[in-house]
Amino acid sequence: RDPRLAVYSGGLQEWQCIEQTLDLVLARREEITFMLLTGEPQALRKRSAEKGIDQITIKSADKTELATIYARATYGFVLRKPSPVNAVACPTKLVEYLESGVIPIVHEKNIGDFCTAGYRYITDYDFHHNQLPDEDELRLMRQTNCDVIRGLRQKSADGLYQLADMFHIDLKKSCPEKE
Repeated sequence: RDPRLAVYSGGLQEWQCIEQTLDLVLARREEITFMLLTGEPQALRKRSAEKGIDQITIKSADKTELATIYARATYGFVLRKPSPVNAVACPTKLVEYLESGVIPIVHEKNIGDFCTAGYRYITDYDFHHNQLPDEDELRLMRQTNCDVIRGLRQKSADGLYQLADMFHIDLKKSCPEKE
């Protein structure tokens, strides 16, 4: 892993807090390497240039390339504002980050069930002020996050089977295994 690599993976919608992400990039661009991944790289380059940000990687990436990038990255932006929607959200990028060992950078920690499940993260404040975990702490954070994802997947599967039982659905018949 590159201890200096932070990624953003997502769209440019307001709820993705891309402006706050760019502000952090601007504040830390001397010490951190940033890779911003989006389906709208030209629009993000324009917004970055308007803030005076240059010399960072902004591009699109397919799923295979994302996995390779995540395997190299230490941190990943998942900035969200406090809201009822975010309290029940399950951002795909957060799941991917946790599965890949990328430590989320968050503004609002209460995203879906992740907080109550015990996921580990750093705040945007700590990132901005260079209050980052050492390598041993990062290793523990990654292990905890993998355990959280496993637990949430099991909880989801258990809930699916309970729901199927309630409606007398045979999941093996309804969802046959791939040959």
